Amino acid sequence: MDYWGSPKCVQREEFKAAWQEEGLTDIIKWFPVIPYQQMPHVYAKIRQSGGCTLATTKSESFGNTFIESMICGVPVVASRMMPVTELVEEGETGLLYRGQNVEDAVKQLYEILDDSVKHQQMSQAAIDRVQQYFSIQTVADDYIDLLKNIIHLYNDAAGEVDAT
Repeated sequence: MDYWGSPKCVQREEFKAAWQEEGLTDIIKWFPVIPYQQMPHVYAKIRQSGGCTLATTKSESFGNTFIESMICGVPVVASRMMPVTELVEEGETGLLYRGQNVEDAVKQLYEILDDSVKHQQMSQAAIDRVQQYFSIQTVADDYIDLLKNIIHLYNDAAGEVDAT
């Protein structure tokens, strides 16, 4: 499977051709590959510009990209699917569109891009949500609780007395 930065990626060439044919080179900046270490700077520029993250993925295993975007204060527009619906709070930290419906995605984009107050509110809400639910400490605490529960259930099933 080729990724967007790969010179072999068919979608990359199709996008590049459409991007140039439509005359979008002056309003859309295209970066086929951005080193991971530079992403916080990219997200900061997106936030400052009043922009948002548009996710066009058809499936998602977890959604680190959404969390990274949101912690930098960048609202997300993505397809309404799991696990996105657990990460992006509809109308608060971003907007969700139906399936792969391009018109609905564009409508959601404009709702954020055309309203600087809404963008600013979503930006702060996105930061707050990630800090509350997805910070390293929160996730570590949840993981420790999960492990303790598993041990407790195992001990109960084995008939052992819990010493904690």
